[in-house]
Amino acid sequence: TLLPDPLIARDVQCIGRLDEDTTGLILLSDDGQFIHRMSSPKWKVPKIYEVHCKHPVAEENIQTLLAGVQLIDEPAPLAALDCKQISSHILHMTLGEGKYHQVKRMIAAISNRVEGLKRIQIGEVHLPKDLADGEWRWRKFSIFVLGEFAVLVGLEHGIRVAHIQLHDLQGGQAVGSFSIFVLGGVEVVGAHGTVLRFIGRHG
Repeated sequence: TLLPDPLIARDVQCIGRLDEDTTGLILLSDDGQFIHRMSSPKWKVPKIYEVHCKHPVAEENIQTLLAGVQLIDEPAPLAALDCKQISSHILHMTLGEGKYHQVKRMIAAISNRVEGLKRIQIGEVHLPKDLADGEWRWRKFSIFVLGEFAVLVGLEHGIRVAHIQLHDLQGGQAVGSFSIFVLGGVEVVGAHGTVLRFIGRHG
């Protein structure tokens, strides 16, 4: 691994791999369950790739990728979950698994060749357009995105929800409410200039 020692000590692992000719999005986490659910083919978490092909891609090629192609050493055909043509040479291909060089091998199976490959999305996380190569960003998920993640990776029963009532300091009247979602030990809560009074928990 190329991670610094403090992250290795925390058992931080990557969701997604990059190599010499593959760029784009990877996620780093020290939550083993989250990593497994996001990475395992069992859960079919969609990963979207921007694929630059050497030769023009015909509509029949896209239909072949969606129907499934037979690769060497694979017991069954592998199919893209989705495949959109962006230009004559560029595709956005969605996969629900991450087998060895899967995109490149699938493109080779339609008699074409990958000239450039970029992972632009994992689950609900998009690669920010303003994030340059080599840069990283701490992602603080909103409670709504956490909820989508939970449904997406089958962790909805693992979410703990704390319902919070907001009280005004002077009048003592409730001015609103919101929820804290806890997923894999990561707690996300908005900042409010009010006193938070815990009134219940369930889940």
